[in-house]
Amino acid sequence: MFDLLVATLGRLSVAAEMRLPTRYFELQLLELAGFRPQLFECLGCGQAIQPTVNYFQRARGGVLCPACGADAAGASPISLPALKVLRYMQTRDYDLIAPLQLRETVHREVEEILYHYITFVLEKSLKSVRFLHLLREQLALSAGMAGAAQTAEQT
Repeated sequence: MFDLLVATLGRLSVAAEMRLPTRYFELQLLELAGFRPQLFECLGCGQAIQPTVNYFQRARGGVLCPACGADAAGASPISLPALKVLRYMQTRDYDLIAPLQLRETVHREVEEILYHYITFVLEKSLKSVRFLHLLREQLALSAGMAGAAQTAEQT
């Protein structure tokens, strides 16, 4: 875990975009702690997960196929792009992950899935994550205000 932390801090110090190294860290940390999410087989029926919208159930620690997950309590839909990203990050070294360019919607979905799963595993909410969300909102608001002020100056 220490080696993963040191490597992640090094990646964050040079990364232009912090979300990908952070999600990679979270996924690898879950594996090292013994909570690796099952992303390849349905936790309900054991069948291989097919390329469609499936369900992630944090209480069971992984993915359910549409037949098992549609009515499962606490199961949330997981899009195919988000599932592919999670699978790729789970099975590859960071050097192969680093060049990925993800759409904003995929970034958010992967972040949301991992946040809820980690919160479930820890049995408590992380204050640092809430703080980072607030900070991100404030930065976006500030950027929006700066852009509006610049537009007003130009007219």
